This record gives sequence, structure tokens and C-alpha cells, in this order.
Amino acid sequence: MNGLWCGLIILLSCAFSGETGNRGNPHQPKTFTWKVINEAGDVASTSAPYTGASPQWPTLQVDLCHLAAGGNSYWGLPSNYLPIDKAPHGSGINERYVGCDTVHRRTNIRETEFYVCPGAHRDRALNYKCGYRDTYYCASWGCETTGDAYWKPSSSWDYIIVKKGWKNSQRNSTLTAECRNSDPNTKGWCNPLIVTFTEAGKKVTSEEWARGFEWGIRFYVTNRDPGLTFKIKLDIKNTSSSPVGPNKVLPDQGSPKAPAAPPAAPPSKAPMSPPRGHNSSTGSPVTSAPSTLSTLIHTVPPPLLGTLLLEIDCLISSVGPTKLLTNPILMTQSPVGCV
Repeated sequence: MNGLWCGLIILLSCAFSGETGNRGNPHQPKTFTWKVINEAGDVASTSAPYTGASPQWPTLQVDLCHLAAGGNSYWGLPSNYLPIDKAPHGSGINERYVGCDTVHRRTNIRETEFYVCPGAHRDRALNYKCGYRDTYYCASWGCETTGDAYWKPSSSWDYIIVKKGWKNSQRNSTLTAECRNSDPNTKGWCNPLIVTFTEAGKKVTSEEWARGFEWGIRFYVTNRDPGLTFKIKLDIKNTSSSPVGPNKVLPDQGSPKAPAAPPAAPPSKAPMSPPRGHNSSTGSPVTSAPSTLSTLIHTVPPPLLGTLLLEIDCLISSVGPTKLLTNPILMTQSPVGCV
């Protein structure tokens, strides 16, 4: 009985292994999309989706004021949700500080330097010195790892480089044309940040990027240094395999057809052989092992077949199909407690 039971288990395990094997295929293509998330949790920017075995490292672009939408009220867009078509025009003619709610404040951003500090992926020994979100991770000088400022902040270990995507306006300049919401190209969003990945960032696993990393950005304004935080993460989706079928490019190919049956062989005189089921030398009966599951089932007496199926069902229910496949010892024994 153990031999028959083991045969059934092995045949059934093939079905389970075919189902679970695809799930763990490391070469199955995936679709990767990079996302920049603002303080409010809105997606401020996305990369073009890429399908392959591993992600690419594109240059990302995101407008600073999209990072400010729904965030700190200092920036003037605390109640806004993305996407926003046009930047607000505003009426703050005498605004002297950076911001997003008026064309003047957006122009001021273009006149101001900024620096960027890493979040929780930094060394924890820096937590006390560099602070947390409330200080945009830049509580002290020396915490910045990138940015666009006269002292050229940089790092050998951080994951991104952030630079301005605009040309500086002159100090106290008149309104920059790109910052007007009437501009057909920018619609007033005139402060794009350019984000590139460092070699250190490219060595981080896709699973870690899928959880995301956070940074803070601050602007070099006397006695103020306003800021905000943002997050970069990698969205990963499995792609489904396409079924193999007729080539649609060939219109006359048609659907697959079943192969024709081979012609019947002419009758011939076979040499005399002992009756089926007997040994030619001893005359004793012999048995042959069933070759298929169907043959196996039909050769098992109904009471015994029912017992085997009950044992199989009991074993799968008690240990699960995954453990059954990964522990070959279970396939050579009758299930304990299932008799």
C-alpha cells in the first residue's frame, strides 16, 4: 500500500509544484515605476514604466511646489491636492520669501540656494545631531549630503543627488515669465528639481526601494531656512505571461490542428510467447507497475482507493501542499493520524 500511496502523492505533487514554481521565478519580468511622494502622501512625479528583470535608474524630475502641495502652510498650498493644473497667481506683490502661492514667491525660489538631508537610512548615530521630520532631517550643519548651494554639499554614501532644474534669477528680479501660470509650457510650475541616483543608491535592493527612502530639503534663507520632506520609492508589479498560440502575423496559419492518426500496421505473425502475466522460465505469475495515474487508480480495489484518497486529503490538510513538496520524507510514509 505504501508504494501505491507514494505514487499518487508524487503525481499529485507535480501539479502543486507547477503552480508554486512560477511564483518564485526570479527571471519573470516585472514592471518598475519610480515615484516621488510629497509630505501629504500624494504622488508628485512618476517615471515611465519599465518592464524587465531589474529596475533602471532614470533621472527623475519633480517641481518643488508639487512637493509642497498639502504640506506645511508656509509654502501657501496647505489645502491643495495633486494633480493641480495651473499654479496660483496670487497677489502678494511685496512677498520677500520663497513660496508657491504667488508668482512672486515662486520667482524667489529661483533666486535661493537649497540643501538636502537624508532621513532614516542615515547612520543612527546622527539622529540627535540631524533631527527628524520637524527639522527636515537638517537640524545641524554637516547633515546635508546634496543640494545646489555655494558650498557644494555632497556625500560618498547617500543614494541620490538633487540639483535645480532652472537658471537662477537675479536677486530682487522682476517676475520670471516661466513662473506665471499663463506660460503655456510651465503653467506657473517653474522650479523643477532634478534627481539622479548615485552608485550607492544603485546598489540598494529593489525590495528596499519598494519600501522607500525619505529626505528633507531646506532653502538658505536668513534666520528661517524653510523646508519640506519628500519620499522616493519603487513600485514593482508582476507581469502575467502571455499564452503561446498561432502567429497572428500569418493570416492563413489557422488554429492548431490535432495530428493525424498513424496508419494501422499490417498484421504479422508474432513469435510465440508465454501467456501474459507469467514468467517464461518459471511459469510463475508476474505483475507490472502501472505507468499512469489513470492506470494506477483503476488497478487499486475501490475500498483501498477510497482509503488512499482519504489519506492524501488528510495529509494535505494537516501539513499543507508547500511542506509536502519540500519534505520528501512525507511522501514515503503513510500520513500519521490520517488512517
